[in-house]
Parts: sequence; C-alpha cells; structure tokens
Amino acid sequence: MGNIVPLYDPLRIAEDAAVLDNVANGRFELGLVSGIVPDFFGPYGADFQNRRALTHEALLFIKQALSSDGAFSFAGESRRYQDVTLGVKPLQKPHPPIWIHSRDADTLALLAREGAHTGYLFLVPRGDVAPRYREYLRLWNDARHAGKPNIGYWVLVYVDETDAQAVAKAKPYFEHCFTRVFGTRADGGIGYLRLAENHAKRGNPGGAEIARHAIDVDYLRERNLAFVGSPPTVIEQIKAAAREGVFNTVMGEFNIGAIAEEDLMRSIKLFGSEVIPALRDFEPY
Repeated sequence: MGNIVPLYDPLRIAEDAAVLDNVANGRFELGLVSGIVPDFFGPYGADFQNRRALTHEALLFIKQALSSDGAFSFAGESRRYQDVTLGVKPLQKPHPPIWIHSRDADTLALLAREGAHTGYLFLVPRGDVAPRYREYLRLWNDARHAGKPNIGYWVLVYVDETDAQAVAKAKPYFEHCFTRVFGTRADGGIGYLRLAENHAKRGNPGGAEIARHAIDVDYLRERNLAFVGSPPTVIEQIKAAAREGVFNTVMGEFNIGAIAEEDLMRSIKLFGSEVIPALRDFEPY
C-alpha cells in the first residue's frame, strides 16, 4: 500500500514523491503505511512499538515538505529539520494526494483533519469498521476540505465472460495465492492459516474468520469479499460491498497468485471495458 514510514527518513519519502510526481506528469499519489508485521522492522533497527506516532509525525512533515515553496523547518517529537529545501517540487499543488490505510480511530481523525485519504483490506469485516469511516467522513466535512475523500478497499478481483468461467478459473489461483504467497514466511507455514493467526492475535476475530476461508472462492463471493464473476455480477458485488463498507475506490488486486497472463489480461480488459463505465456515476457516499 506504500512506504513503511518508520523504516525511512521522511525527507527521503518527500523527495521521492516530488520526483515521481514530475515523472508521472502530475498523476502520482503517495501511499504511506505504519506497518503491521514486526518482522520487517528488525533488520532496520526500527521502532515497531512507536510506529503509529512516527507515521503521524511523518505525515505532517511530508505535507509541509511537499507544500513549501522555499526553505522550511520542522520540529517533531522524533525528528527535527532546519532550513530544508527540496531540490524538486511536485507538480500537483499543494501536494500529491496522500493515502494512509488505517482503521484506527485516532489515525482516521488525523487523516480527516489533514486531508489525507484512507482505506482498508478485505480481511477486515466491513460491518465492523463502517462506523469508523462514517466518522472519518464527518470529520473531513468538518475540516471543510475541497471535495470528497477517497476510501479504498483492497480486494482480489477476477472477471471472466460468465460466472461459471470466473469461478472455475479463480479457484486454483486463490488457493495458490493464500497457500504460497500471502502470509507466508521463510520458516514455512500455510499462508491463510498464518493470516488467521495474526488477525486473531491483533484482536480481529472477524478478520481471522475471513482469513481461514481465504482459499474458498465461493465463501468469499457469497459475502462480496472477493469480486469474482461476469462483469454484471462484479458490478453488483462492488455496489453492495461499497454501500455496506463505506468505500468509493476499488484497489483491485488482479495479479492473483500464479495467474496465467492470458487470464490476467482478459480479467483486466473486461473490468476496464465493462465494469468501470457502469460504476462511473455510482456514489456510495
């Protein structure tokens, strides 16, 4: 979803964002995350326990860095900068859109105040977190930002000509994805069971239940936790999930497991030619 902020100097992230916004001709969007797995922090000697506070502070710094026309200074709890000037300025003003996926109430309140977008994974039960995102929308409106915020939903997507074809194709890809890719570690273990264990340890029993069924395409489809089917079916799956879960942006993962290139490209093309146009005027909030 983006840079694991506590592993990097926020100045480096801001500089990279400015350069990429120029390379992308003003179409770049910056993703930041605080990190959820301590394994990634050890090699960097980074502070896992304080990751959320470090990310909050980095957001404020990066916004200031990307918005400043000249030299600026910043005094935070963990980092201080004096007379800093970015060598490259972003094209978008005041800065490129910034995203931080979170379901933490304090983080969402900060994002709403600072005008940053957010989102969450399909492994988080939509009904449990929807009230938090409605509160985020309320705080965004209170801050009087221009336009609506974007709330993303990261989810696996497979589209084919018919529902039967989509399900038949998706089943082995989902099984490979959640046994060989997501949730796996070098010391072995089955991915989806590790994901379930991690969610249970973090106090997310609903997410643990979803993870335990992650290789079951039928289970996921019935609950709109994966968008798998023909274009008309996927359109309705997205609408139902977005209304329940309060999101307006599908962050679709099409490259599922060991998917064949032919199937991958067909899925992407059908989504682009038939699903996106049908959703262009759909407003879940």
